[in-house]
Amino acid sequence: MSRKANISATEKASFGRPRLYAVRAHYGQLDKQPDQFSGAVVVLDDEGGGVVRHAAAARALCFDEDTTVVVLDVAALRRDVDAAAETRDTKKTRGRGKRGWQQALEAECKTRDVLGKDCGRPIAKALARLLMRATTGATLVARGALAGVALKLALSRDPHAATCNVSRVVLVEPTLSAVAVNGLLACKTPPARRITVDAAFADADAQMRRGPAIAAACGEGISVIAPDDGGDAVLRAFLPKTEDDDEEAAVEAAFGADDSRGRRLRCAEITVDMSPLTKQPEQRFVEVTTAELLRGDDEADEPAAACDADDRGEARVAALVVRGGRCILARSLRTPKAWEGMRLPSAPAVAGEDAVAGARRAIAAQLDIDIADQAEQMAPIPNLPPLMLYRASGGISTVVFMKALQPPVEPQEDYDLSDEDDDYDWYTLSRALPRVDPPTACLLRTAAFALHGAVEAGVVAKAWGGVFGGELVAAVAGDAPATPAPSSPVTPPRVVGPCHDEANHEDACSCASDPFSC
Repeated sequence: MSRKANISATEKASFGRPRLYAVRAHYGQLDKQPDQFSGAVVVLDDEGGGVVRHAAAARALCFDEDTTVVVLDVAALRRDVDAAAETRDTKKTRGRGKRGWQQALEAECKTRDVLGKDCGRPIAKALARLLMRATTGATLVARGALAGVALKLALSRDPHAATCNVSRVVLVEPTLSAVAVNGLLACKTPPARRITVDAAFADADAQMRRGPAIAAACGEGISVIAPDDGGDAVLRAFLPKTEDDDEEAAVEAAFGADDSRGRRLRCAEITVDMSPLTKQPEQRFVEVTTAELLRGDDEADEPAAACDADDRGEARVAALVVRGGRCILARSLRTPKAWEGMRLPSAPAVAGEDAVAGARRAIAAQLDIDIADQAEQMAPIPNLPPLMLYRASGGISTVVFMKALQPPVEPQEDYDLSDEDDDYDWYTLSRALPRVDPPTACLLRTAAFALHGAVEAGVVAKAWGGVFGGELVAAVAGDAPATPAPSSPVTPPRVVGPCHDEANHEDACSCASDPFSC
């Protein structure tokens, strides 16, 4: 068994490894599609928040060129390398060297033979896992000091570089030191492969000093002075640099616009881990909303505490209210707070009261929606029995499935905005899980599969374009259809065991109750 098999997802998220964010024009959430990263544009970014900074470029390429844009964010990797330099303890920083990030970038450019473990090799591995099934090579975009790493990936004979599947490198205002010129461009060892390298330099002096060296090592490519783009769509998209004050407006404009086919930009974080079933790398997509992009990691909601302050371990009744792919979570606005983080609206159970009446009472108490008004806004979902929530205090909550009766009133781009002064907000499953306690997270996962099964069986109707927890069900089920196609006959399974009626059952026993008693 792998030594990482028992590492939790939370601990993995803290690792200083590159993170991948895909942006594409689509009608719904991004998921796995065949050959979806062929010809993709991959942007190296070490400052964090790369999707926000490159939103305008992604809009231009996705809408006009029908291209997938991937931001390869190495900010966490940079953080670990800098931390290793400060602590001088490589064991606590997972093997990183004792130099800072800028020194690591400089050291990467000293030779084209071997990729360094601080930045070159982790980036190459991330690219290889992203583009492992792409039939067409990707375009790698780098700005400033990251240009040296991009050039090394294009020229190096290191085996990790050979698996990157990059066919073109675009340098935007590159900063190449004399070390990079001597180690990468003036090297006598011929490159392992010829990759097109195009560059837009910051000024004429930079073009005169670095342009001929790049052309000699990589062949003739586009060599222009910014803001000239040489007629190239990728350079045209990335040359305008978004100022910090304009980032929020740029994100809202990019992700709120529709193209000529009615599609919008969608963003998802891609994780690539070893599948426990196939023992092969498996890509998974987690939706990233506009609100999460603008909020950033530092402003994320605090997770729930282990046990709520108002929880005495008594029996409770709670409501799981869903609307399309989202559910309601309640927050405490009291001082001091009755509970931390978010939770399902709940209230102590009352003897003799049915579960639906208790759920409505909890909604009235914690969401400030009067019981008289609830009849027009929400109703219990028929044919779905309640679930049991086993709380950290030892108490048990009966959770009633309920559905919203009215569509959202806010525009689609505001679906995932949170209002800290409101009693509740709507959350997708991927956004809800980090905001609730572990028992509630387990219940929400269970509810996702229960709802999906009810929809597939036709017991519950799909409303407003989705089903709560659809991203989890899709990740577990993969790309296989839920039911076989009509044109594909289903062969009944052969039963291993005694069958006492072989004349009628022949190869497969069809007894519904007990195949061994026929």
